[in-house]
Amino acid sequence: MTVLVGLMLCVASADASPEGKRRLVLGTATTYGTFDPHTIDDPGQNLIRLNFYDSLLRWTGAPPRLQLWLAARHEMSPDGQVHTFHLRPDAKFHDGSPVRAADVSYSMERLLALKQGPYALFAGVIAPGGARAVNETTVVFNLTQPMQGFATLLPELAVVNRALVAANEKNNDWGQEWLQRNSAGSGSYVPFRRDREGAFIASRNAEHFIPDWGPNAIDEFEVYPVADAGERVASLLKGDLGGILGHLAIDQLTLLRTTPGFQVVEQPTLRLVRGVLHNRRAPTSNIDFRRTLSHAFDYEGLTKGLLGGTMVRNGSPLPDLIWGDSNPARGYRFDLGLARQYLDKVPEPLPEITIGAIAGQVHAEMAAATLKQGLDQLGVKSRIVAEPAEAIFARSHDEKQMFDVLFMAETRLPPDPDPWIGARFGCKAAGRTNYSWYCNEAVEALVAEARRSTDHAARWRNYTAAATLIEADAAELWIGTAVRFGVFRAGISGLLFSPLNEGLDLRWTSIDRPAGQ
Repeated sequence: MTVLVGLMLCVASADASPEGKRRLVLGTATTYGTFDPHTIDDPGQNLIRLNFYDSLLRWTGAPPRLQLWLAARHEMSPDGQVHTFHLRPDAKFHDGSPVRAADVSYSMERLLALKQGPYALFAGVIAPGGARAVNETTVVFNLTQPMQGFATLLPELAVVNRALVAANEKNNDWGQEWLQRNSAGSGSYVPFRRDREGAFIASRNAEHFIPDWGPNAIDEFEVYPVADAGERVASLLKGDLGGILGHLAIDQLTLLRTTPGFQVVEQPTLRLVRGVLHNRRAPTSNIDFRRTLSHAFDYEGLTKGLLGGTMVRNGSPLPDLIWGDSNPARGYRFDLGLARQYLDKVPEPLPEITIGAIAGQVHAEMAAATLKQGLDQLGVKSRIVAEPAEAIFARSHDEKQMFDVLFMAETRLPPDPDPWIGARFGCKAAGRTNYSWYCNEAVEALVAEARRSTDHAARWRNYTAAATLIEADAAELWIGTAVRFGVFRAGISGLLFSPLNEGLDLRWTSIDRPAGQ
C-alpha cells in the first residue's frame, strides 16, 4: 500500500487549494515518465497529449467527428498532396506567447526526427522539411504522395512551443530531457506539480481559445499511478479516487458495473483485432480453407464471453468508427458445420497450421487460442507461437517466414478508409503494410478511383465496395474492436476517450459538485 500512502499525502496537499474547485482524482495503471507529447505512445499516457497540448484538428463527440482546433481553415490541392492550414489568431501557449505556424512546422520536424510516439502515422507520408511556415499564421504540408485523408492524422500532431523547447535543448536532444518534467503546450489544462513517481496535478486553462467547456468543468485533475488493479478498485470504492483507468479483470468490471454510485464508461475504439491470413502460400492461399477458418472462430465466445464485452464484434476490414458511418459488411459467423463443408473441399493432406500472436497483446493471444480451439474440434492440427512485436513484424515482412495466421491488434491507423483498405490490401503494398500478400485487381481499381476523388461520399462508396470484395474473399479474420473503458463515481459526465489514441480527453467533462461540498 506504499503507493496509496503517497497518494493520500499528495491529495491532502492538493486540497489545501481554495475550496469550491471541481476536482477529479484519477488512479491509473500508467506511470507518467514524461510530458513530451512526441515520445509517448500508450493509451494511458495519451492523456498528456490530449489535455496539455493542442493540435490543428481534434476529434470531438460520439461518434467522433473532426473539428478545426488550432486551425481556422484548411485548403487542399486537387490531387491531395499539398495541404495548407491557416491558424486562428487567438491561440496562445501556456506562457502567453502566440501559437504560430513556425511552431507547427517545428513540431512536425521534431516528431519526424525523434521517430517515437505517433511517428508511425506520418512516416512515409511526409518527409523532413515537408512542413513549411509561409507566414505567422499559414503552414503548408507537402506530402510525399497524395493523401486526401491527411487531415485525419493531424489530431495526433501535438503543437509545442518552439522557442521554449529549443531554449531547453541539451546535446541536440530536441528538449527531451526538459520535457520529461515540463510542458510546452497550449492545451486545456496546465500541469503545475509532478513528483518522482509520475503523479501530477493540472489546473484548467481558463483562457483557452476554445470557450466550449462542460457545464461544470473540472478545475483541477490529479493523476496517481497505482499499478495494482485491486488497489485501484479498493481506493475507488473507498472514495479516495474519483475514477480509475487501466486494465481490470472481468470479475472486477462485473463488480463495479453492479455497485451503486459508480459508472463504467465504455467507448469503442479503432483498435481492430484481426487474424492476418497468408494469401500467397498453401493452405491459406485456398479460399475454401480461408472460409473454413472464418467459420471456425467463435467470435461471440471471445468478445462477449472471455472478454466480457471489452471488445465489440467487427466483421469487416473497415472498423465501424471510420467517419462515424455504419458499415454495410455482415461478417462471418461461428458455424462448425459450415466450416466442415468448406474443409471438405480443401486438398489433403493439411500441414500443421502456425498461429502467430504478439506476446503481451492479451486480445491477440486470446484470439489465437480461440481459433486453435475451433481447429481442434475440426481435427486440424495447429500450434500457437507467441513472440515479441519486433520478431513478429520481422516475420510479417518475409513471405517465407510469415505465419499461416497472425493475430494482432491493429492500432495507429486513422479514421480514414484508405489506410485500412489501400495500405492493408493493396497489391503494391504486399510485404510492407500488406502482411497477407492479398491482391485483387477489382479492389485496386476501386482504391485508385477513390484516391483520385475529393468527394467524401464517392470515396466512401468505393472503399466499402472494396471492403465487401475483400470480405467475400475471406482474406483475413476480423474479430472485433477493443472498447476503451474507465470507472468513475456517479455524477461525472462528458467523459470522452479519443477513438485513435484512446487517451482520456477531459475537455468536456463535468463534475456535479465542487470539493468540500
